[in-house]
Amino acid sequence: MEYYPRNGRLDRSHRARLVGLVLAAAAAFTLSACEDVSDPGAGPSPEQTASGNAATSSDTEPTTSAAADSPEAGLDPAAAGTFEADETTGHIRFPIDAYQDSYRELVTLDYARAIGVAACARLDGLDVRVVQQDLAVYDTPFMPFGAWARPVAEQWAFSSGPDLQPALEWYVGGSVSAAGVAKKEADQAVLDECWESAEVARFDPMLVTSMGEPAQDWRGEIEQIWLGLEQGKDFRAVEKEYEACLETVGVEPSADVRGGATGMEVSDRSQPQIDLALHVVGCKERTGYVDRLAGLVATRQEAVIARHQEELTAFRAELDGVLAAAEEFIALNEADLVVAG
Repeated sequence: MEYYPRNGRLDRSHRARLVGLVLAAAAAFTLSACEDVSDPGAGPSPEQTASGNAATSSDTEPTTSAAADSPEAGLDPAAAGTFEADETTGHIRFPIDAYQDSYRELVTLDYARAIGVAACARLDGLDVRVVQQDLAVYDTPFMPFGAWARPVAEQWAFSSGPDLQPALEWYVGGSVSAAGVAKKEADQAVLDECWESAEVARFDPMLVTSMGEPAQDWRGEIEQIWLGLEQGKDFRAVEKEYEACLETVGVEPSADVRGGATGMEVSDRSQPQIDLALHVVGCKERTGYVDRLAGLVATRQEAVIARHQEELTAFRAELDGVLAAAEEFIALNEADLVVAG
């Protein structure tokens, strides 16, 4: 089930690690109740923590909470992890988000490279341009615990919002498909050379930041937090309370999706699905589901950040520099973009 940001196809951008984090978060909430997950590990992911009060009304600022729900071995049980939960969007921001690459940032870099490839290919006579994009639509909410925000559920049921255009299906012109694949073999050779050019490669974070280095141990630790989350007794206690609540309102808990319900369909935004989603939200509010679990994740993330602070700070500085150059390049080439519609 789609309980995480929808990932478009980021062609030629080697996004395995972003996808790995997303899938790790999803995996923790799509395993059957009796299935075991190996290596709880430690590590970070989205942000917020809490002791029992869920995010408040949609006309307030995103809430910040604190909680220490059975942190990993070696941590002070009184330690509090912090996170932010925005009820208006459903997005949960975790401590690691101050350092790691976001979906919008990765799309921005891919967009800059697409523009560079198109400009390069036109120099060789290819008919190819890029459609102008509103990058703000790629600020996709991260909802690792499923439907929890009442305003979102009232409009989108179990989804986090409208479906997005697949990333990088942005090309127009007689020489290429919408995905940027040439229609002729000779033209594809030109495109391949353009992708490898220095003007384009300078926006590839796998090449110009430490993202491509296997020594980024913090990413693996972050993923292991999600993969190991449901092994803890605190998680099982929260899930048990939530399932009991669902049963009291006549809803059957899902055997496959943690934090879900039997009969839920992420792509269906009909009134029956909205009604079901609101039952789910109500039980999460009554049990403090998101506050307690996000607090547990945030506490473990902060431990990973503490172990890798220097590396994370350096990576963020590298990425910010590449993003600044990409945004400048996009602005300089705006006249060559095709306005959709």
